[in-house]
Amino acid sequence: YNLLYIIEDFGISGATNEREGYKRVMALTTSDCDLLVVSELSRLSRKEDITETLNDISKVVAHNGISMLLLDQKSKTYEGGVTLPIADLLMLIISLYGAAQERIETKRKVLDGKAAIFLANPYAVVDGGTPFGYRAVPNKASTRPRYVLEEDPVEVAYIKQVYDMVYNG
Repeated sequence: YNLLYIIEDFGISGATNEREGYKRVMALTTSDCDLLVVSELSRLSRKEDITETLNDISKVVAHNGISMLLLDQKSKTYEGGVTLPIADLLMLIISLYGAAQERIETKRKVLDGKAAIFLANPYAVVDGGTPFGYRAVPNKASTRPRYVLEEDPVEVAYIKQVYDMVYNG
């Protein structure tokens, strides 16, 4: 085989199919390639609805006719143009379920970490979002968190003006 393409969705969650690379993979036909090599199943999808991903894999393999090799399951190549046997379907279901559970656990750990930071400092900036009325500034008191919220006087004045307008009818 010759490597023809590297398709990736860098920095986009595998929990969604709204990724350009994923859409490109789903559109592949035998005129594009004979074999699709996926680094690991969780790179293809981490959706909780594993049936949709299973259908997508079946579409690429059975309907589009492209063989698929998952590098985390090197001993098995899913043969293009062939309906997936029940044993392969069961293995894929188990693997897809594991990938979805891994994503759920990672998400839980991230949320737990953010909650711990907020308990220590309710003005901590833990992601890219800054609420209207505030601005993110470097934390002078500590290195953790790196940024904290402080009121933005101009935006606070807008908030007060809107509040007064609503209050006064």
